[in-house]
Parts: sequence; C-alpha cells; structure tokens
Amino acid sequence: MKKLFIFLFSILISLQLSGNTDLNIVTDSEYSNTGQIKSKVNYKANLFDGVTTTWHANGQVKSKANYKDGDLVYIAYYDSNSGQKNEELNVIIVDD
Repeated sequence: MKKLFIFLFSILISLQLSGNTDLNIVTDSEYSNTGQIKSKVNYKANLFDGVTTTWHANGQVKSKANYKDGDLVYIAYYDSNSGQKNEELNVIIVDD
C-alpha cells in the first residue's frame, strides 16, 4: 500500500511540474526529422484547449495561440529572426 501511495504521489507531482494539472488535457508534439520541435498542441475532449505553440525551423517561436473548448481566444505571431512579437489578436466569442 505504501508503494502505491508513493507511486500515485509521484504522478501528481510530475503533473504539477509539467503544468498539466487537468487529467483530461492531452498534449501532442510534432518534431522535424532532425529532432527540432515544430509544434505543441493541447486537446481536451478532442478539441483544442489551452496553449498551442509552433516554432520556426531556426528554433524561434513562430506563434502562440490560446484555445478554450475548441474556440480560438488569442493568437500571436513572432518574427523568425528577432523572436519579437509581430502581431497579436484577441478574439471575443459572442454567443447567440
């Protein structure tokens, strides 16, 4: 029983350290054939949910977007050389 408790506690600690405290969130990452990260996407119930990040081939962040239940609420684009934010957009969702 003590080993099971330690195992479960270590899982909870690793989730806290990864920032993924919602057990329903699934993170998917895509890498190039050289091992360079291309994108990192979070899903909840098969919908985009949370932060989605893409990278330029040189390793600089290309874009960061935030989704809530599949709806885009924020996106920012970054320059491939300087890494500076070029453009950002906040999206307001209006329910009918």
